[in-house]
Amino acid sequence: TAGTYYDNQAKQGGAIYCLGTLDISGATFSQNKSNGAEGGAIYADASCVATVENAIFDSNYGTTAGAIYVVAGGEVNCENVAFTKNTSPGNGGAIHTKGTYTDHNSSYTENSGKNGGAIAVLGGGSATLTGTDTTKALFSGNLATGASNSRGSAIFVNSGSCSVTVTGYTF
Repeated sequence: TAGTYYDNQAKQGGAIYCLGTLDISGATFSQNKSNGAEGGAIYADASCVATVENAIFDSNYGTTAGAIYVVAGGEVNCENVAFTKNTSPGNGGAIHTKGTYTDHNSSYTENSGKNGGAIAVLGGGSATLTGTDTTKALFSGNLATGASNSRGSAIFVNSGSCSVTVTGYTF
């Protein structure tokens, strides 16, 4: 669904909590917030299969995952998405995945999180990022904010059971 999701709040998934199939194209998510939990804009549960295309995630906030949180078993596929100024005091300023996250030609700019300013991959999760357009596929100005122990201003991978593949992105 297209449209604007602005200034929504929930415990999980400030704008959307996904339990099934979700298709989003041309939407803007701005200033959404998860109150004390995950996914400032979207929470993808274990049964969720989400596709997000040509969208903007700007200035969303989640205790974990400023923009999108993916639970183990959940799947989120993004293409041509701009993630800008999303924040989390936990892991993953824009994205936190314990499930499957794939991306094609998205930008991650000025996001911030404790570990993984843009993306955090934990708990056996996976992330595959493929860039074919260097004007879109980039990481710029992201910040890991952990006081004494911050890691991965662009991407944080927590353990050997996680997998991350990045091709064609500019850092």
